[in-house]
Amino acid sequence: MTSSLDVVQAFVHDVWSEGRLDRIPELVHEDYMVEGRLAGPDFVRRNVLGWRSAFPDLRCTILTACCDGERVAILVRMTGTHLGAWEGIAATGRPLDIREAVFWSVRDGRLASIQSIGESLRFRIQLGLLPEDA
Repeated sequence: MTSSLDVVQAFVHDVWSEGRLDRIPELVHEDYMVEGRLAGPDFVRRNVLGWRSAFPDLRCTILTACCDGERVAILVRMTGTHLGAWEGIAATGRPLDIREAVFWSVRDGRLASIQSIGESLRFRIQLGLLPEDA
């Protein structure tokens, strides 16, 4: 039997780092919730494609993880190079190195919901959208 942590680890590595969108149906519940809103697997596919288009060398590394049954919390490091447009921001060629705390619930062996807190200020500084001392 696959643990909730195994599901999260596969999702982060296979889908986010390797771009294996074919794994989404087996890893993401059809009624997947993002920040309390119904999003579904199609949202996940679009989100991953957006990130990987903007940061084609994107790598996500789980730095620490905690699992309590069907609840999983991780701290993930995201690195890559901004080589494509991202939400209206033209490619800068700059490196990205940010952390994000992610909290998932798992149901029936698939991701059911997510809440996350990321380094959005650091993200904008690294892309050169804000000054270093922001």
